[in-house]
Amino acid sequence: MFTLYCDDSGTHPKSDVAVAGCYVSTVEQWTEFRRNWDEANLRENFSVFHMADFVAKQEQFSAQEWQDKAKRDRTIRALLNIIKTRAKIGFAGVVEKSAYDAELAFPACPYSAIFVANVSTTAMVCISSGGKLYRPCR
Repeated sequence: MFTLYCDDSGTHPKSDVAVAGCYVSTVEQWTEFRRNWDEANLRENFSVFHMADFVAKQEQFSAQEWQDKAKRDRTIRALLNIIKTRAKIGFAGVVEKSAYDAELAFPACPYSAIFVANVSTTAMVCISSGGKLYRPCR
């Protein structure tokens, strides 16, 4: 069985675009993902990881320990490796909010449109490959 995880960005009113990034994997791989992520968190002590905060050195990433380039590089490499190892396929979508608002009334928000498009694409890939999801080229 496959499970989908999506995260959005651009939810604040000043954002011109709505973005959704999604990964698909098996239930077993998501269990291993969580175990690996928790192990990385124990090693690096990042608590909740938000990429925007990491890049901007805000929130917990404003602490002195996070100013160390080696620690930052080690952490991001570890987390990216977990994603590459555990996710079967990843995809994202972007919608310009003004264009969405001007043209569409349904689904109720741009994130719904992105989600429906991504799930449809994933289902087509899965069906055309006999129920198997293949890793994208990296």
